[in-house]
Amino acid sequence: MTNHQLTMLRKLLFFTVAEAAELVSLTSERAWIHWEAGKRKVPEDVAAKMWELASYREHLIDVVDDGAIYFTSRESFLFDPEYWRPHQSAMAAILSRNSNFKFTIR
Repeated sequence: MTNHQLTMLRKLLFFTVAEAAELVSLTSERAWIHWEAGKRKVPEDVAAKMWELASYREHLIDVVDDGAIYFTSRESFLFDPEYWRPHQSAMAAILSRNSNFKFTIR
């Protein structure tokens, strides 16, 4: 994964640098910033996790029906915390395609 791909996926998945460092790579913000700046190679495990999260997002967009739950906070999210922001990103994409989509807010 290139540094630019890492940055694009992080933004697509709604992660801040701090959240990505904490939840995806379990490293410091500084390490993440170095990867995005191209100063260091993106580790394979981080690249794999980002692609996994992007696939999760796409899957949600494809399968979610009316009544999907929009979780407003990481604390309210019922699953692994690293999936919360990608879930929000998917819900935003669904809404952008259908302004009448009905969400349950939690």
